[in-house]
Amino acid sequence: NGSGDFPSYATALDGDNYTFNISNAADSLTNGNAEFYYFSDDKDKLDFTDTRYDISNTYIRSLSEVLSSTATRTILFARYAEYSSTNWTINNSGYVSYSGTGKTGKFLSSNGNDSSNFVVVPKIINNTIVKGLQDSALSALGASVSYILFPGGEFKTIGKTILASSNAVTKIQLPSDISSIAVATFRNASNLTNFILNESLESVYSTPSGVLYNSSRTILYAHPRQKQISSSTILQSISIIEQYACYDCDLGSVELNLPNATAIKQYAFYQSNAVKNLTASASGCNIETYAFYTCPNLEYAFNLGTTNNYAFANCTKLREVKFSSSCLNIGSYAFSACTNLQTASGLSSMEEYAFSGCSKLNSIIFNSKCSSIGAYAFNNCSSLTYVELIADNRLDIANFAFARTTKLAEIKFSAQTMVLGENCFVVANGSSNIKKITLIAATSLDL
Repeated sequence: NGSGDFPSYATALDGDNYTFNISNAADSLTNGNAEFYYFSDDKDKLDFTDTRYDISNTYIRSLSEVLSSTATRTILFARYAEYSSTNWTINNSGYVSYSGTGKTGKFLSSNGNDSSNFVVVPKIINNTIVKGLQDSALSALGASVSYILFPGGEFKTIGKTILASSNAVTKIQLPSDISSIAVATFRNASNLTNFILNESLESVYSTPSGVLYNSSRTILYAHPRQKQISSSTILQSISIIEQYACYDCDLGSVELNLPNATAIKQYAFYQSNAVKNLTASASGCNIETYAFYTCPNLEYAFNLGTTNNYAFANCTKLREVKFSSSCLNIGSYAFSACTNLQTASGLSSMEEYAFSGCSKLNSIIFNSKCSSIGAYAFNNCSSLTYVELIADNRLDIANFAFARTTKLAEIKFSAQTMVLGENCFVVANGSSNIKKITLIAATSLDL
């Protein structure tokens, strides 16, 4: 057994590893409310850039790291957090919410100095163990709070959108055994620079480069907005990027090369200036609503699967898109106002206004599965001159589908059954510039 400044801890050598387990340290504390500890070579440090160690777990560190000539932690001082139950409420399920605007609890250095900008989430309130945070639990926090500390033990769950948009939180320290974090939990954490999690206990989540992933690093949950996006933070192992994961991330620059990606969810890269290009899995990647809305530096997007409403709308530098054979539908306004889009290939069925306002679009190639083109789908595509679609079965073209395509001169459509809506090729005032129309319907043609 070894002893430090406090608490006491048990140590052991196991081959090439150094293991230790922090024991009960209640006698060293002012009120016994400490739940976890941080070791540092700076006894007055009031930050948690160092690794967190919870009382209930055993930790393993490489012996070579401990004994390295470059190791800085040759003398360790423990720091600890204490909580207060003031301004906290707890529901019947053990989930808490905080009504205060400033700090709560204490984060103490070895000499007893207290930080003024921490929120320490309680472990017990009214003799009830805290099991998680409610949705919007910390939405009242003001600009004085920079750090959030969560308890260990039975605390497992963090609810949705826990912060309001006016918060100043820069770092969030996750408990070692956290098991459930709601989608979009950190969407308003606009000042966040890092997530921190003890690497030796990454059973559910991991934080490579300070970014929040699942333990296998196949699901990206949240990218701190004040961290530069790069190939080291957006990993090629990703299969799913969750809702709001990189919402409004402007720092850095990245070409998204995601050979395993199958889904990019709602608002994932909403208004992100950092994204330049996207190449997803060759089998196709489904793109959900507003996923890349107003990404002003995005230039191409390849291997798209089903693409939902407004997914790429207003991406004004986007020049080329390619869909995989897995694409079943292109949603309303999916590419509307992409004013530099020139080429779109592999197009499937699409809803209203899908490519409306793409004024430089001059080449479109449909796949044979396309069965419908929605109203105003190519409205104001004023550079489009030729359209050809050979469909496997039925083809429905809705009213005004190609409205105001002022240069469209030739159309060739073929299908088993074809239904054309009113004014589907009208430019303006009931007129059209089309010189040649070829319609081939094997069984019926409804004009």
